[in-house]
Amino acid sequence: PSTTVGGKLANGIRVLMVERHDLPVVSVRVVATRGAAQARPGVGSFAAATLMAGTSRHDADALSDAFEAIGAEHWASADYDAVQIGVKVIAGQLPTALDLLAEVAQSPTFPKSEVDLERGRRLASLAQERDRPTAQLQRTLVRQLYPATHPYATPLLGDEALVEKITRADLAAFHRAQFEPDRLAVVAAGDFQPAALIASLDKTLGTMKGKGDKVREVRAPEPPKADAARVVIVDRPGASQSNVSLAMVGVARKTPDYEALMLMNTILGGQFSSRLNLNLREKNGFTYGAGSSFAMRQGPGPFSTSGAIVREHTAAAVREILAEVESIRTTPVTEAELSDAREFLIRQLQAYFESGDEVTGLLAALEVGLELADEELARVAQLGL
Repeated sequence: PSTTVGGKLANGIRVLMVERHDLPVVSVRVVATRGAAQARPGVGSFAAATLMAGTSRHDADALSDAFEAIGAEHWASADYDAVQIGVKVIAGQLPTALDLLAEVAQSPTFPKSEVDLERGRRLASLAQERDRPTAQLQRTLVRQLYPATHPYATPLLGDEALVEKITRADLAAFHRAQFEPDRLAVVAAGDFQPAALIASLDKTLGTMKGKGDKVREVRAPEPPKADAARVVIVDRPGASQSNVSLAMVGVARKTPDYEALMLMNTILGGQFSSRLNLNLREKNGFTYGAGSSFAMRQGPGPFSTSGAIVREHTAAAVREILAEVESIRTTPVTEAELSDAREFLIRQLQAYFESGDEVTGLLAALEVGLELADEELARVAQLGL
């Protein structure tokens, strides 16, 4: 079986590596372990979208051509908790790929022309969201759960006013703050030798200097009053379906109840055979699918149920959702439900190891503090009623 090997670069950047010699392919990610929650809404995801739009050595086209010349897939992304840049390449081209990845991590230039193009794309996406009920529901949901100044009160994309105001200086400042050595990690999986990988990274990322500013901790909003449950309606005349969600502020990923909550949610709405789906879809025919989820983040993300309900059955569906949530709070689950949920979660975890991409995704999540460690997996298998 593959073994995870840890190491550090000369400047303290952490490195996690998994050797897999079944295919001559390597996946590598540079992970900034804090994300969009550290900046104004919209800035983090905008910065990630333009990280590969040019560097001090290559403009956008030249950088893309350089990756293409070695047959490398490359990408950048951001969520509330992390920023990642990644590459997947054949093993023989790994040194060149690492140099290009380090170049993006250290010296993106955010050219005005590329920033303006991305701004246009984001404004177009926001315009399209107006016709997507699920997007409107999500925006309404987070505005109701979090105060306006909370980082989770606005989706990652931001809104039109925010996107219009974002400048190149904002993007550069976000990059500088997150890509300091003490906030970075490198994760790799595939056909390489760990010592050689560390040596190659030390020549580029290992020369970075600096220390990040104080981290903005994402805290829970003030709890609502006991009688603060409310109904919020977004009227869409002529819609054939109602997108319905019951939501509340959840918990941070590091809650000690994480495994128990994942099992509970699997039973409630986390798989096809969940209570919500069996009730609303199979029993009543209100929807093609219903579920629930926790947005597990470094801070307390939302818990929500979801379902696109046949319009005429909206009120009945809401009653059933409330009944199922109340039931799982007050009535013990069955041994069969618990066993099925446990097996479902463990089977899902196996997918993390199917390819180098999945492995580096898991390692990145471990670095950010968002995924199961070995001892937690053991606790999933041991949890009882």
